[in-house]
Amino acid sequence: MSTDHSVSRSAHLRRVSFKHVQLERRISLVVVFTCAAAISFLVTRRPSHQSHWRLPMHKNFESGLHRSVGREDLTMDISAINGTDTRMPSTNLTRSTVTLETDTQTHTNNQSTAIGVRAHSISDGLSRLRPQILAERPLSFLPEYKNPCYLEETGNFSCLPYFFILGVPKAGTTDLWSKITGHPNIASVPKEPHWWTRRSETKKPSISSYAKMYTKGIQSASAKYGPNKVIVGDASASTFWDNHAWEPLYPECANEGPPYIIADVIRAVLPDSKLIVILRDPTERLYSSYLYFNSAKKISSKNFHDRVISTVEKYTNCLRSERSQRACAYGTKKDFLVLIHIGMYVVYARDWLQRFPRDQMKFVKLSEWHQSCERVLPDIYRFLEVDELPVTEISAICNRPKKNVNVSKRELAGPMLNETRTILREFYRPFVLELAKVIGDDKFLWDYET
Repeated sequence: MSTDHSVSRSAHLRRVSFKHVQLERRISLVVVFTCAAAISFLVTRRPSHQSHWRLPMHKNFESGLHRSVGREDLTMDISAINGTDTRMPSTNLTRSTVTLETDTQTHTNNQSTAIGVRAHSISDGLSRLRPQILAERPLSFLPEYKNPCYLEETGNFSCLPYFFILGVPKAGTTDLWSKITGHPNIASVPKEPHWWTRRSETKKPSISSYAKMYTKGIQSASAKYGPNKVIVGDASASTFWDNHAWEPLYPECANEGPPYIIADVIRAVLPDSKLIVILRDPTERLYSSYLYFNSAKKISSKNFHDRVISTVEKYTNCLRSERSQRACAYGTKKDFLVLIHIGMYVVYARDWLQRFPRDQMKFVKLSEWHQSCERVLPDIYRFLEVDELPVTEISAICNRPKKNVNVSKRELAGPMLNETRTILREFYRPFVLELAKVIGDDKFLWDYET
C-alpha cells in the first residue's frame, strides 16, 4: 500500500509539474505576444494615411479612420565596430490600428462652435505612460484660433503649442528658436519647459499648468495681430528622444523597447502638431555635448576618448544581446557624461514618423541652417503657415548672433582626438545610413557613406 501510494503520489506530482510548465509557457507566450501587438506599429513602415479631415486652424489632420501600419525588417550592422556581422533578426509582428473619431461640441465663446477630435479610446498601455495628461486632454479646439486653444471645464481660456522643435542637445535648438520667434506672429514664451518628458513624469502637473505658459502669449499677440494669425511653440531639447521612465511601466517589453513613447501622448493631445527636427553630425554633437555639460576642470579630449570607448562597448554588447535596437537606444544604462544614445537619431525619427504624417514633420540640418539661414528660415515659416516676411526682415533675423555656442570650453579641452572620431563614426555609420533612408533625404548622410 505504502509503495503503491508513493508511486501514485509521484505520478500525480509529475502531472502537476507538467501542467505547471505548460501554464508557464502559455503565460510567457501571452506576455510576448501582448507586447508584440502593442509595438507592432513602432518597428516599421510609415502609416498609410487614407484620408484627412481638416480642423479650421490646422491642416492635414487625420480623421476618424483606422490608421493601419504594417511592418518591415529592422537591421543593425555593427560589424565595422567588432569585426562580426551581428544583424538583428527581422521583427515579425501582427498589425494593429489606432482609431480616432470626430467629436463636435458647442461652447459659448463669442458665439463660436468648437470642433475637435476625441480619441475613441485610450489603451490601458498608453494610459500607463501619462495617465493624468490623457485624462485631462482637451476634447475640442476653438476654430477662430490658428493655435490650438480651448475652453476648460471651468470656462477658462487655455492654449497649447502649435508646433514643437524636436531637437537634441547641442544641435542648434536654441539658435533656431531665437530666430524662429523673431516672426511677429509667433508669440514669445519660454523655450524649453521639458514638460512632456520630465516634469510630467516626476511632478505630474496638469495640462492646465502647462497651458499657462502659452495662454498669455497667445492672448497678447492675438489682440495685436488677430487670433487667426498667432501661434506658440515648445522647443524642449528632450521631447524627441527622452523616454527614460518606460521600463518600470512596461517590464514585459524589456527586449523589444517601449510600446508607447511621448510621441503617442502628444499625438493623443495635439494630433495636428507641426514638428521641426534639427539634427547635427552625431559625432560632432556628442563632443560638443560633453564639453557643454561637464565642468571645465574635468574635460579633456583624453577623458572623452576613454568614456567613448567604455560607452561604445556597452552599446555594442547590448546590440549583440536579445534586446532590439530600440530597446538598446531607449533602455541601456547611460553614462551621463557621454550620452551616445542620443545620436541614434533614426530610432527616434522612425518612431515619430510612425505616429505623425511626414508632411507634419520638417527635418533641418544644422550646418545648412548656419550656412543658409536666409533660405531655410522662410521655408520654416511656410511650413508653420505664418505670414511671409520681407527679405530685409529675414536678413535682420538671420544676422543676429548665434546662441549657446561652446567656444571657450572647446579651446580649453582641445579638438577631439582623431582616434576617437574614427571610433564614433564607425559606431554611428549604420544609424546615419538608415536615417537618410527613413527621412528620404541624403543630406543627412553627412559624409558617413564614404
